[in-house]
Amino acid sequence: MTLVADAHTTTDAEHDGVAITGEQIVAHTNMYFAGLRYPGRQFAALSHDAVALSSAR
Repeated sequence: MTLVADAHTTTDAEHDGVAITGEQIVAHTNMYFAGLRYPGRQFAALSHDAVALSSAR
């Protein structure tokens, strides 16, 4: 799975009464995907210019 690191989460949010900026959410999500490891699976967080989109399923 590849996450487009600079093309997700554009709005602020709130969790348990705590305001979370979109920038904080982006940083957390990118960090999470960059360290995610499962046997036989590949994960990455790449910038939009490093991702080739395809219509193939």
